[in-house]
Amino acid sequence: MSRKCPVCGSKQSDIIREIRMELPLECHLPRSYNVVSCKYCGSCYADTSARLEDYDHYYRTNNSYSGNSSGIASTAVNCIEKFLETEMGGVRSIRILDIGFGKGDLLLHLRQLGYTSLAGMDPSPFSVEHLKKLGINAYQGSIYCPPAEMDDLKGSLDVVLLTAVLEHLLEPKQALDMISPYLKEGGYFIIDIPDYSFVHNVVLPIPNQFNQEHINYFSERSVRNLLEDTDFRVYQSFPLELKNANGIGCELCRLFFCKKSEKNVDAGMEKDCLTRGSIESYFLRQEKRQREIKELVEKLYKEQTQLIVWGTGAMTMTLLAETALGKCEIAAFVDGNPLNVGREIAGRKIEAPEVIRKYPNAVILICVMMYAHEVMERIADMEVTNEVIEL
Repeated sequence: MSRKCPVCGSKQSDIIREIRMELPLECHLPRSYNVVSCKYCGSCYADTSARLEDYDHYYRTNNSYSGNSSGIASTAVNCIEKFLETEMGGVRSIRILDIGFGKGDLLLHLRQLGYTSLAGMDPSPFSVEHLKKLGINAYQGSIYCPPAEMDDLKGSLDVVLLTAVLEHLLEPKQALDMISPYLKEGGYFIIDIPDYSFVHNVVLPIPNQFNQEHINYFSERSVRNLLEDTDFRVYQSFPLELKNANGIGCELCRLFFCKKSEKNVDAGMEKDCLTRGSIESYFLRQEKRQREIKELVEKLYKEQTQLIVWGTGAMTMTLLAETALGKCEIAAFVDGNPLNVGREIAGRKIEAPEVIRKYPNAVILICVMMYAHEVMERIADMEVTNEVIEL
């Protein structure tokens, strides 16, 4: 095994499935890893060979969280809003830091509610500059090594937010130890994660759940185990159903409100007995759809169909690694996120959607997961006549 269990530190694990992706070289991340289950504590995670510096480089240079999509569901935002109102007595001057803020949507929402002492930290210089332009204090840095200018915040924060971030961290326990000094005693630490003990109910394709970014497959049990022997204890926990734009439930997340207190050493670690089975059931359910997609792409290849591939994220990277897509006649890769335009995938420059007009006979292959309806609407607005296939 390349990686020890991020929850308990054991190196004994069982392999569940291999994940393969055709990643750009500049990502600095491996193109394959095994999804594994820890034999000791039951936590599931990616046995990746990447190092901390590889992920730091990736999130500084390759992430798209400053783009079109928000990193946290509106249901979670509403729960956080209610929690702060209730537990903090409605005081709007409390000091809040959002780590890994991406677009900054949550901080902007809190500012609209009247909160006045807000700040964010993110590895992306684009995200940091964007938030500063919006008038909110922002720091660029790694969660494992916060910048020196944040030293003044130590011991002063009432709330630290870590939403849709923990599943991305190679060393989550180390990250928690770095966060603790910034919180006041009795301050709150708020975590939002996708709950993989319920992933068997998810209908979205494999690359949405298992990709180059999601490397920890947490459940409520494994998060509680992770907090063992840290400065945090779970104060409240809520399951949240994440819905897509059509109102269809597609994922279960879990929100944790943790309180900084004395070392949490007495609860004892309990084995996660649910998540491995849920992940195995999910992969089993996905097999039929994966075969269908593979056969469709093979057909497009054999018929020498000219394609425009819309979407350059995890789904396209997976298709390039596991199907004949890389052998197809691809006129262009396009992406609606301007941050991705100009980057490369499969040795080709990613272009803006307007390039579609140059190829009126090409079939548009939509390779996105949660926002396919938005892509369809944009294609309709462009009034092009290309045939469209939505995967």
